[in-house]
Amino acid sequence: MTINLQPGDRVEIIEGRFYGSRAIVQTVTPQGVFVKVPRWVVVQKYQPDQL
Repeated sequence: MTINLQPGDRVEIIEGRFYGSRAIVQTVTPQGVFVKVPRWVVVQKYQPDQL
């Protein structure tokens, strides 16, 4: 299954330290998907299957 994420999409983090957080996609690159939760200062990188 291919996940087609775009900047502005809302996703839920389903793996790792921030499991269950709802984030907004900032950038999609071959290296990963960069997301940010409004209360975060830093953008985090995840793989599509972690969202």
